[in-house]
Amino acid sequence: MKKAIFLCLAMFLIVSFIPQADAAATMSERLKGKILLQVEENGEAWYVNPADNYRHFLGRPADAFQIMRELGLGINEANYDKFDGYAPSYLAGKILLRVEANGEAYYVNPLDLKMNYLGRPSDAFRVMRELGLGITNGNLDKVKIHANSKRPENAGNSLNGMINSVDDCSASTVSKQSLYDEDTITVTMKVENEIIGDNGDGKCNYRYNISDVAVTLSDAQRQVALDLGETDDTIDQNAIDLQSAYEVFFHGEDTYIRIAKTDLKDVLNRWKNDGYWTLDNDMDTEIYNTWLDGWSMLGGTATVNGFSVGVVSVEGVDGTAVFELNGAPYTMEKDETVTADGREFMYLGTQSTTCTINGEALEGADCNASSPNDVKYQYRVL
Repeated sequence: MKKAIFLCLAMFLIVSFIPQADAAATMSERLKGKILLQVEENGEAWYVNPADNYRHFLGRPADAFQIMRELGLGINEANYDKFDGYAPSYLAGKILLRVEANGEAYYVNPLDLKMNYLGRPSDAFRVMRELGLGITNGNLDKVKIHANSKRPENAGNSLNGMINSVDDCSASTVSKQSLYDEDTITVTMKVENEIIGDNGDGKCNYRYNISDVAVTLSDAQRQVALDLGETDDTIDQNAIDLQSAYEVFFHGEDTYIRIAKTDLKDVLNRWKNDGYWTLDNDMDTEIYNTWLDGWSMLGGTATVNGFSVGVVSVEGVDGTAVFELNGAPYTMEKDETVTADGREFMYLGTQSTTCTINGEALEGADCNASSPNDVKYQYRVL
């Protein structure tokens, strides 16, 4: 009797498993060669290699570019010329490499067999965003991950989930690769978001960190710049300069904000949709526990995060300075730190060492307090 029950149970398990296995095999076959985007997560991109129907995580633009080239199939120039931009159906979904032409790579879109050029990491990133097919987590799970594939960071924790947790400010952390397109450049960056908890006044304590910034130009973007009168040399130099500027601006340091829940949902939705954002003036926010850079001209006043900073006087370049911090005077040396109204303030010295006095361009020590409208000073407020 026990033996009969065991055999019936075994047959039930086998029969129950077969449709699931068939469904997984059917899903992999149906999706082979396609680029898949996890719509229920952060839009993570996967490529299903038609050679074995396993999926590979594409990750950052440079990762996607490298992975696509590694999985490529070599073709000679005779076949490339014969294809004339559209590959035969048996190459649908494959990545083709022109082995006789510097290994130029092309992705064959399974829908129309068009060969999409993968010249730079930004091209690979754009192709996977434009040609990607949205897929639910349930269906994606039916396609096996290749053993050598990377995995997304913070898998299972998504911006959608974080947006849902804003109402009670429950703790969560999500990292996302974000894309920001301008007319002539593409900027990619890694954005780490964290909700720390409830501030107790209807706001969430929120932290973000932007790092791994990369500036790239596609052929189309380069052509836009050329049409505007730029040369190849100036375009390349501008890209280098922009890369440096973005690296300085997004320097990988944490920024902490107390932010209204409706505004935080807006911010997270912008990151989710690959939108670069700044804190809008109409947002109910307050930056805290974060060093901010700023400057005031001699005799001028600026407000940083609700903290008033005025430069009263200075003795030459990087000399002793007198500040008004929320209306109270403080005499400080370069790199000195004081506490005013519960805020820490550091005088970092002269930001600019060039000025104009009586129409004459001067530098260094000649730029002193006699040029009240030309010398800037730098400070930070905690």
